[in-house]
Amino acid sequence: MRTVTRLEPSVPAIRELKKVAAYCRVSRDSERLMHSLSAQVSHYSELIQKNPEWIYAGVYADEGISGTRADRRDEFSRMVGDCRAGKIDIILTKSISRFARNTVDLLNTVRELKSLGVEVRFERESISSMGADGELLLTILASYAQEESRSLSDNVKWSRLKGYELGKPHARTPIFGYDWVGDRLVPKPGEAEAVKSIFSLYLDGKTSNQIAKWLAENDIRTIRGKTFTNTQVFYILRNITYTGNLLFQKSFTEDPITKKRKRNNGELTQFLVENTHEPLISMEEFDRVQTELDRRGKLSSYANRVDGMNCFYTKVRCGVCGQNYVRRKFRNSTEEYYSWLCRSHFKNKTENACEGRAVRQSVLEDGFETATGIAFTEEAFAEMVEVVLISGDEELTYRFKDGTEKKVYWERSNRSKPPLKRKKVEQKEQKHFFTGKVICGCCGKPMRRIQSYSVNNDAIARWKCQDSARCGTHFIYEDTLMETLSHVLWLTDFDESVYQKKVGSIEVSGRGLLRITMKSGEAVTVRFETRQRRSKRDEESNGNPGHEEQVH
Repeated sequence: MRTVTRLEPSVPAIRELKKVAAYCRVSRDSERLMHSLSAQVSHYSELIQKNPEWIYAGVYADEGISGTRADRRDEFSRMVGDCRAGKIDIILTKSISRFARNTVDLLNTVRELKSLGVEVRFERESISSMGADGELLLTILASYAQEESRSLSDNVKWSRLKGYELGKPHARTPIFGYDWVGDRLVPKPGEAEAVKSIFSLYLDGKTSNQIAKWLAENDIRTIRGKTFTNTQVFYILRNITYTGNLLFQKSFTEDPITKKRKRNNGELTQFLVENTHEPLISMEEFDRVQTELDRRGKLSSYANRVDGMNCFYTKVRCGVCGQNYVRRKFRNSTEEYYSWLCRSHFKNKTENACEGRAVRQSVLEDGFETATGIAFTEEAFAEMVEVVLISGDEELTYRFKDGTEKKVYWERSNRSKPPLKRKKVEQKEQKHFFTGKVICGCCGKPMRRIQSYSVNNDAIARWKCQDSARCGTHFIYEDTLMETLSHVLWLTDFDESVYQKKVGSIEVSGRGLLRITMKSGEAVTVRFETRQRRSKRDEESNGNPGHEEQVH
């Protein structure tokens, strides 16, 4: 019987080619190192393309970037992304220090690439990440590379320090207002004038935010051609370079691995080199600006950037919810005015909103005068007051920096939007000169002015406690009050200007006593006449409609 053997056609196995890429890096952007980088790129491009078992996947090169931070190397990040996409099987690199100088970054990256099946070959150390001892050797050598980077950083710091001691800057950092000509700063036309204007405007009372707007309106831009921000204006105002002096080591690098910089607040020695270049600002003007910066800083953290900044910011607080009050400008058909509102109430307009009352700015100013007996100024308020609490029962509590506090009562106007921004002359014309200064000695609330008429149609004005039904203090006649004040002030006739200048507050007691507190701090207690005077209302029975009573 015949034997038949079936011979199948043989197909030669096709070897799968590896996709190979290379990574190169230099840490400084110099001509010599750029030549080195170019040589590395050419070397690996030729090496990969000559190997018949490899497919050229490209060369990734980072120029002038440190190897201590992987997230700052764009080409390195792009290479890792291509590995995740399956575009690379093998990565060639010159050495561990070129791949990374941070041990943690190196091991994390190599482990991730290994899990993706991507091999990393380090040429100088002859190490493959896929080898049995690859990770152990990488850990040891990467730690060495990291410490080498730290040592290089210490050498650079030492070199800079020696330069500082000789008065030499380590780099020609660009600065607005100047150009570098060799190793010397020279004023730059246009920008130099802008710097002078910035300092002048700030001393004129402008905020850094307003100055930034002024620069934008005049099409003055930063060195990089961008619009100025209030932070950049603030940096210019603090920069001593504009006085013709250089201050070295204003900041320093905390860690050569993280590259995090920190402002030098006395941790390291600073070096002031005087008269190194032409000044744009005199030292006297610079010192005045620093004093003004510090003064506004004590008023509030917003003092250098908020338009219309004043002493009340961050010091007016809601006694109901504890939130700070904010100032808002309102306008009606005749005038503009400011009102202070609880931040919580302003943002939350639901039924659960805070019940803190809105307060006029003039009320806060008058309250300060009542609590202290001192004429209101922003400087005096900022120096003396820690915080003002506003409760829902129309009560102001002034807490002072010396630990004391004083309660002041205020009467809310019936108008929904009382005017807050008026000229001082208009305010005096619209309210009586005793308003806010005549206080009930029993409950502490301001007394109000009531005007009636006698049987002979003579006007009778008296000051009455708002809560006289429950309070022991009833009233004092206005002419009696003026006569008593004239006697205390050694005047023949009452003089309003002398009264406004000297008297801080007046407390009226139900026992017929008057306590007059001067703005100088002195207090005088005198007795006044309490005899009742008859008016039309007393003469007419059942409240004749012809009787008229006016309340101020």
